[in-house]
Amino acid sequence: QVPGELALRVPPLTVPRTPVVDTNAALDFDAVQLFVERAQAIRPDFELTTDNADAVAHVCNRLDGIPLALELAAALLQVMSVEEIAARIDNRFALLKGGYRAVTPLHQALSNAIDWSYDLLTPTEQTLLARLSVFAGAWSAEAAEGICADDAIARRGKAAGFLSISAQVDPAALPLRRADVLPTLRQLVNKSLVVIDSKTSESTRYRLLKTIHEYASEKLRETGEQRMIQDNHLDAMVRLAEEANTILHADQEQPTWDRLLEQQDELRAALVHAEQSGNAEALLRLAAALQPFWRQRGLPHEEGTAWMNKALALGKVAPARLRAALMFEWTWTYGGEEDAIKRLAPEVEACLAECRAAQDEVGIAQSQAVLGSIAAESNDIATARACFGAALRIFEARGDSYAVWNVRHKMANALQREDSAAAEAWMRESIKRYSAEGENKRLSTALADLAWLLEDKYPGDARILDVWRQSVSAAEAAGNLGLKSEFLAMFGYAELAAGDRVGAAEHFAQSMQIACDTDSNIGLKYALEALREVDAPRAESILKAYLVRKQQAGDKEGIAMATQFLSLIQQSG
Repeated sequence: QVPGELALRVPPLTVPRTPVVDTNAALDFDAVQLFVERAQAIRPDFELTTDNADAVAHVCNRLDGIPLALELAAALLQVMSVEEIAARIDNRFALLKGGYRAVTPLHQALSNAIDWSYDLLTPTEQTLLARLSVFAGAWSAEAAEGICADDAIARRGKAAGFLSISAQVDPAALPLRRADVLPTLRQLVNKSLVVIDSKTSESTRYRLLKTIHEYASEKLRETGEQRMIQDNHLDAMVRLAEEANTILHADQEQPTWDRLLEQQDELRAALVHAEQSGNAEALLRLAAALQPFWRQRGLPHEEGTAWMNKALALGKVAPARLRAALMFEWTWTYGGEEDAIKRLAPEVEACLAECRAAQDEVGIAQSQAVLGSIAAESNDIATARACFGAALRIFEARGDSYAVWNVRHKMANALQREDSAAAEAWMRESIKRYSAEGENKRLSTALADLAWLLEDKYPGDARILDVWRQSVSAAEAAGNLGLKSEFLAMFGYAELAAGDRVGAAEHFAQSMQIACDTDSNIGLKYALEALREVDAPRAESILKAYLVRKQQAGDKEGIAMATQFLSLIQQSG
């Protein structure tokens, strides 16, 4: 830091993504080369093979390509196999001790080297480093300021009823002010304890190497601040998810999906902390806000339902309105889960009684809507109509367009089970309403409802194709790529039923490409299954391009999904 100085950043050695089975590909990475070189110095007979390549890659990946760590790990080959080292590598500080006697004590254990670096930090730098371990993945400077600064902790704690520990913090007694965070973060980057994960014209994101993250987490536990920082992180994630959900309800889709996708590691960490700390209110709010996101990510039977059940189990003493809101979001997101919906009956009836006692209109309406869904799944259409009607009257009086659309859609589906003429009249009324109001997302789904009804009543009727065409156009006008992808696939199936395989293949391919571009797992699955029926080579080509993009981004979930789907195509071929 003198005039004329040029900084050359020396990053960790390059590491492979796992799993790895190709030895030549593995040896393209510097970390693997160093590990093999040091391993052969310990055991001259050691070779990188297809049997051990994945274990070597795992060790290199978990040790972040840190040369000292790799050398200490390789030294263990005197007494262990590489597979045994890989199985124990997450306990790295206890494992990586006892290096060469000829080197200084600093380099005889991984913990010694990091202790040395940590001890050179100022107290403010030590505080921030420890607190940054609350992030499960990458973060922005704004996020660090909002979660790790003392004044932010105290302010949030006083504003948030579920952050009792943070509410007791006196900011004057703590060393890290919001204005200190960015310059301190810069110093941690300069000292190689924080790395720059990504940098664009819009934002810079930072992260801790896995090894440093584990070390910093232990330091945070030692300070006694861990619960306080985790509470603040949870508060931030609840606010993020609820703000995103509000935007999603207003039809602003893709940028919001992208933002939540970028933060999904943090959101999951917040959910775990809410459950483990017994914070029922935060867990209910976060699980409710994330239901549409989980559906978009393609986990209809897993993540969203699992977290709803955990939140309801923990939230017996939480306000009924929060439990009702969660079930309302869940039944919209997972409307086809018949057995799971029916199991909610005792919980939602209790919520309805509590909301009535509290004169909570929104809670009453949401509970009634859930009871309507339960009745519809039990083919009790009269009860469903009464419940949905009661919910609609409240939502319409409050001007809640999202909730009105939600319940009108459910009413249409319920009526279709019993009276197709009444259902068609209801759907056409919705189409007229949404068209006049310019609500293209609502219009798109109402048209889709009508198309499905017509398919049941008039199979092969040419009018069905025109309705699907209008539905796709409305989704496009709304800028809603998720709906466009879904309804393009439905349009393709209608064309297939009409004997137009060429048109069907084109719409299936468009649907699949949009699902790839928007990382919609469930959309990709449906579109892939559709396109595979009529043009498997085209489906394989799109999926291979998607796999390359996921590999370049290091997206393990995307890589796993693309690999699985490719294997299905190849097996069927």
